[in-house]
Amino acid sequence: SSRGSRSFRKLFCHCTRLGSAATLIMQARKASNGDRYSEAGGISVCVSSTGLSRAQQHVDHSVVSSYDGSGMYPEMWAQQGYVQDNQSGRYLTELSQFASGVYQILDGAHDPIAHADAGLYAAYETLRSETDSLVASAQHVTSKISVAAADIQDKQRTLRILLSRGDHLDLSFSNALAEVVQIVGDARKEAQAIRASYLDLLSLARYMSLCIQVTKDQYIIARLSDEGEGQAEGNQQEQEWPSESNLELAMGCMDQLCSMMEECTDFWLHVHQEELFLKAIQKDTQKIQKNHGSTDGHCIAGLIAQLFKRMDDFQADRHRLGAQPSAAQPSG
Repeated sequence: SSRGSRSFRKLFCHCTRLGSAATLIMQARKASNGDRYSEAGGISVCVSSTGLSRAQQHVDHSVVSSYDGSGMYPEMWAQQGYVQDNQSGRYLTELSQFASGVYQILDGAHDPIAHADAGLYAAYETLRSETDSLVASAQHVTSKISVAAADIQDKQRTLRILLSRGDHLDLSFSNALAEVVQIVGDARKEAQAIRASYLDLLSLARYMSLCIQVTKDQYIIARLSDEGEGQAEGNQQEQEWPSESNLELAMGCMDQLCSMMEECTDFWLHVHQEELFLKAIQKDTQKIQKNHGSTDGHCIAGLIAQLFKRMDDFQADRHRLGAQPSAAQPSG
């Protein structure tokens, strides 16, 4: 009805004065996610299915912002000290392929969103900033896991030497086990945090897609409302709205980004696989700690053998991956 149409226009104009649909939705998301994400003193606190994790979110813009999509990340990371071995070099190559794909999509969405709506563009800038943070954090996690792998190998040698001397009940053996738990625990927390950040970025991309859809729907409804009322200022009002073609292009880019992240590229699969290895090593070590000093020598021997096999499998998996040829850079 004409009354209903005018009511909608009045409500919609009020919402427009407060901010665009994208801005309102983003504000609602921040409010609803208050228990999942907060910042204090430059530290981000994320909650994932694995619990509370804390990760520094300072971005190394000298590395991230200089990326031009040419696949040069590994060379720059080597100069920055991120490449510790063949395995981390392979991971960083995979990370550069992931980053190249994401930034290519974001670059394609930039102009349509910038020309469509100021609120949407503000949300886009947030999405881009969070992408920079994720890539920068992933660099650090790759280096952290590589160092942890070397430390685990070193502690395994120490434990074997102590066992060969019959010192498995000594304090030195107990201290070595505690160091393994600390090394593995720290690296695992880093891997958990980056996984949570990845899921947060995917959630943000989905919200961005929703914002674009809402903006487009509001545009269509308001245009039809003007046409229904036959107001003389209808054409002028329509010119104030974003182009549907820009919104459709932006929507296509966000859908493409969501699909890419939902499929999960090799880098993230490998990081998660190493997180599972670290979790298993940590649990096996804690079992030995719990039974340390037990008179049941067979039980302790079995637990130690299981831990060493887990450590060997972890190193073998890393060496296997590092020996594989890198996948070709994805095209357009």
